[in-house]
Amino acid sequence: MAGHIEFQQTNKINQAIAPQAVAGSLTSTYFDMGEAHHAVAIIEVGAHTTDVVVLLNQGVAAGAGGGGTVKAISGKTVTVVVGMANSFQVIECEASELDVNGGFKSIAVLTTVAAGAGALISVTFIRTPLRREPSSLVT
Repeated sequence: MAGHIEFQQTNKINQAIAPQAVAGSLTSTYFDMGEAHHAVAIIEVGAHTTDVVVLLNQGVAAGAGGGGTVKAISGKTVTVVVGMANSFQVIECEASELDVNGGFKSIAVLTTVAAGAGALISVTFIRTPLRREPSSLVT
């Protein structure tokens, strides 16, 4: 059998938002895009009584809070309408879409549910491919 590379060696996967009931707005941790070329946010929405709006934000610094300065990434929004319960949506983003010259190199997921309503939401975040070579091939 030829050698192959394990998924974890060329990709970074994180639980951005653990499964939970969300009412109002919730922002995930900010993830540094300096180590990857592409990001995929997989949004899973369970029962909800109102539309759920999900978008990608970019932040000035890596880490929680994104350093305080945040702005949306153009065209990176999905709306999960009522009736689409127990479904998932995907938002993809290239690192080149970030305003790196303005210091924006981190990315986060923002979910918004109308006040007084609620939705079960979880988000998985994958950054791929990593900008470094894997240490070895697995056989």
